[in-house]
Amino acid sequence: RQPGGMISNFLHEHAGKLIEQSLQVDFKGTGAGFSCFTPSLKEAAPTAPSKMLWIAGGVGITPFMAMWDGLIQIADANPACVSSDIILLFSGRDDDVGILKHFLAGKNSMPENLKIQISAYQSIGQDPAMANAALDELRKEAAGTVLNIEQKRVQIPDLKIIDDLTNRDIFLCGPDNLIRWYNDSFETLDIDQSKLHQESFSF
Repeated sequence: RQPGGMISNFLHEHAGKLIEQSLQVDFKGTGAGFSCFTPSLKEAAPTAPSKMLWIAGGVGITPFMAMWDGLIQIADANPACVSSDIILLFSGRDDDVGILKHFLAGKNSMPENLKIQISAYQSIGQDPAMANAALDELRKEAAGTVLNIEQKRVQIPDLKIIDDLTNRDIFLCGPDNLIRWYNDSFETLDIDQSKLHQESFSF
């Protein structure tokens, strides 16, 4: 729900009725340009930055899932076209962290030219038992991988220790308050704004 949002508020207020009536939505196409891929000429595979920092809050993880899948497909089919070192910071509440399994699927057959390191920051809401169960399950799934999970909010010191931060292209997607906090933090850290790409899901 977004304050003042016409669509999100309508959906929240009428969700029950809409589900009962089997709400149908016409698909009009896709837009915007939030992507790590740079289109190539003719039929060549797209390319991506060699060093990236992906930052997601809640459902803001969605575009990164698609980008990750795309990177794996390109790396498998055209190894010379993409070689990326990615750090993913994810902030989520309770069992949201479970979505990170998507990035661990096939971890034993990861293309050599792709590297991902994940740091998850879990906030505890009204159901600590559910949050802890999701955390334990993710830790089992991620055993032996580069995954760090902490039950806290991300802080500036967490950003300062990111390897080669100033040389990474930064992609940021999440709620407005998360985007504002990161923008303020990157300004404090004197990060080149041309390296920052962001997408809000406010509507």
